[in-house]
Amino acid sequence: VYLDINNYRGLKEEALRELAKKAARRARFYKTPVSLEAMSSYDRRIIHTELAAHPDIKTESTGEGEQRRVVVKFIG
Repeated sequence: VYLDINNYRGLKEEALRELAKKAARRARFYKTPVSLEAMSSYDRRIIHTELAAHPDIKTESTGEGEQRRVVVKFIG
């Protein structure tokens, strides 16, 4: 069952994609890893998928349990 009231899920996915792009820009500019806030596995998957097409950016999940987060790294 897929329930999306007032396009909440779509808007959240778009916000996560924008967050991923901002983190990638920040990682490129400062050339340091950018750690995002802790999030669910589904949200982390959206971040990883969004940045997979960027050859100079690497993403990895760190932490355990509810404190698992995505770290965005510049590899250029």
